[in-house]
Amino acid sequence: MYNKDKILEEKSVSIIIKLIASDDFGVKNPTMLRAKVVFSAKLEKPDWWDTWLTNYSRTKHELFYITTGQTSMTTRFSRWPGCT
Repeated sequence: MYNKDKILEEKSVSIIIKLIASDDFGVKNPTMLRAKVVFSAKLEKPDWWDTWLTNYSRTKHELFYITTGQTSMTTRFSRWPGCT
């Protein structure tokens, strides 16, 4: 799905969603209650960028995506011994 709004080519809009338990819907994992959704027509710096790479630019991000095909990477290393 693509948004063709020209404003989103220059400016991104964000919304924070927080899950709240109800009678019909439980929340089992308290560490995953919030999500940030960004609406944009351009590449945005992902949260994981500084964990793996440096000096963000949209050009570098696009080349990273083209060459690796990766759209997301982890920022948590708790599964690996000696890492936190």
